Amino acid sequence: MKIRTKMPSLEGDEQVLNLKKMKQTSGKLTLVYFWSISCKQCEESIEKLKELERQFSAELAIITVHMPRSEQDRELESIKKKAKQLHLEHPIILDHQLRITDAFDNRIVPGYYLFDQQKMLRFYRAGFTTTKMLEHKIRRLI
Repeated sequence: MKIRTKMPSLEGDEQVLNLKKMKQTSGKLTLVYFWSISCKQCEESIEKLKELERQFSAELAIITVHMPRSEQDRELESIKKKAKQLHLEHPIILDHQLRITDAFDNRIVPGYYLFDQQKMLRFYRAGFTTTKMLEHKIRRLI
């Protein structure tokens, strides 16, 4: 996905956990975070995401997309258990058909896609060490 590309739709047949936590994204920066329960780096990244959300709660909406990397990653109870263990309260879109993953052309977890207030991609990175760069970019876009 190229910078300044419009954010693909996150709506469809996918199941969403923590739907009640879905924040209005209009007028806010939106971070779409790809993760998987089988990814150890994702667990560490989620803690850093929580810090970013606390810092920028008025300006940032975070939506997570669970991208299965194996058949075990598709087990609903395992995903719920991991989300509870990580105290992950963000909306979690279960992308079992990889429709969203393909729309974003995402192949790696953790994956971070930051969209500006007009829903144009302004930042993309994959990997655990991304959160410092992400924080800097959020500050610049605010």
